[in-house]
Amino acid sequence: MKQGSFYRMRAVLFETIADCGQLKESLLKEGISAAKVFFGLAEKEALLEAVYSLGVCPEECLFITNNSRHAEIAKHLSIVCIGCIEGLYELPQVNTLLESPDEVSPVYLNMLYCHEKGYPAVILQTKRCFLKELTAADAPALYAIRERLQSLGCFDEPLAAPEEEAEKLSSYAQTVYSFFGYGFYGVYENESGKLIGKAGFKEGSSPLEVGYLLDSNVWGRGIATEVVSALVHYAKEELGITELAARIHHDNIASRRVAEKCGIKIEEK
Repeated sequence: MKQGSFYRMRAVLFETIADCGQLKESLLKEGISAAKVFFGLAEKEALLEAVYSLGVCPEECLFITNNSRHAEIAKHLSIVCIGCIEGLYELPQVNTLLESPDEVSPVYLNMLYCHEKGYPAVILQTKRCFLKELTAADAPALYAIRERLQSLGCFDEPLAAPEEEAEKLSSYAQTVYSFFGYGFYGVYENESGKLIGKAGFKEGSSPLEVGYLLDSNVWGRGIATEVVSALVHYAKEELGITELAARIHHDNIASRRVAEKCGIKIEEK
């Protein structure tokens, strides 16, 4: 994956509810277009005019609105809608409500956009890898990784059949990511797009538990430290969480070193 190119959302449109200057600035830095929509009598036309003025298609846009009628128009145009309580006109019938647009980040909005469209969202990108939400299609590759680790004595959990793993991943993707807003993600190489492991956060844990598992084929290259360090930063900046823990067996010296380097509290497994 090309560095910095993981956003599926290409533009964000705002109702005329607030300046949203902070969010607009963040979006533009990430290469995402942003504009207010000024509605007149021809509401559908005004929304489409705003879309095409940004050089994008309706399907590539996310619209933040406090107006139920405008939300319905946008949805009919295949524009993803997010509601906003600020300056509330009439509560839109949408899946997500924000208190203020300036309280969210481009990464968060892109995740919501992907969930609405049914895409697995890329969560973060490092120098050599990107982390993306897992899907049922990842089951065979994950099975092969675990099988290799098990043959080396590094993975002692029973292996589920690829078909069973696919069902679990499908259910996980449909519930955990949208409900908690985080979870475990696939780790993929930037250059090849190949799945090389998984890493992320255990849902509902307190303190938030970090976990990571990488294919033995990529050991010894510092990738674990690179990925976990990025996860620590993500937890702080996107989730607002600074206290992290990792449950690691006392014999797993390499994993313990990674956690220590990244400032994560180690709990015995």
